[in-house]
Amino acid sequence: MSLLALKQGTSTLELNLSVPNPPPDLLNIVNSLWQVAIQVPSMPPSAVKNEFELKGIRDFFESALKCYIKCADFTGIEQCFEILTNLYQDYSEILKDSEDQWKIWGLYLTYLLSYNKIEEFHSELESVPWNLYTENKYIQFAVTLEQFFMEGNYQEVLSAKNHSPSSEFDFFINRISDTIRFEIASSFEKAYEKLSVEGACQLLKLNNHSELTAFLQAYAERSGKDIWRIDNNELLIKSNEKKTHEIPKWQLINQALNYAIELERIV
Repeated sequence: MSLLALKQGTSTLELNLSVPNPPPDLLNIVNSLWQVAIQVPSMPPSAVKNEFELKGIRDFFESALKCYIKCADFTGIEQCFEILTNLYQDYSEILKDSEDQWKIWGLYLTYLLSYNKIEEFHSELESVPWNLYTENKYIQFAVTLEQFFMEGNYQEVLSAKNHSPSSEFDFFINRISDTIRFEIASSFEKAYEKLSVEGACQLLKLNNHSELTAFLQAYAERSGKDIWRIDNNELLIKSNEKKTHEIPKWQLINQALNYAIELERIV
């Protein structure tokens, strides 16, 4: 009975995920189904290993992961990844690859990058067949992103969202991008008195004045330093630290970017 309820609930989750505006109680639905899943006899780490039951459990947690990503529930995301990677690795002789398996592996690798868990990224990557590094778009995306990240190629990382293989990846890319933007911003705010809004947007890969304003607010909240204001299409930095002489706009941008890259390499 619990397996049937779980399969029906999973179908409902997939329907909710297919609409532009999922129901506001989506998290409650997922959490309720989680309680159903743990009642299924084959729920890991049970010694019971019924293929039909394990498939139903896997299908549910794959759908649950998408729901938690949509709702930005970090705890749910982490728990789903833990269960799914266990199912993919330890039950591979019982379960055939699911349709979403390598997509979720790609999401998992990107998730690890978003938390700067580089060693764990490489450890988990060893579970992925070599040919998928270039043949599977989800795995290839995560591998390429890690290369850019380790090279300090911030601009490519910030542009990654434009090449995302699936919307679910955007959640983790945004987290990586925010971290990088804060790193870049903390470097040039210590060196320069002012920067054009256009130049700041290009350096931070922001699209317009509104996005820059929102970023400045987020930076102030995260860093505890409200040191910027926008006036006459210029970003004015109100730091008390020593400033350099004003230099041409594009040279300033290049120097700021190079400083950020070198800072990351040193760290």
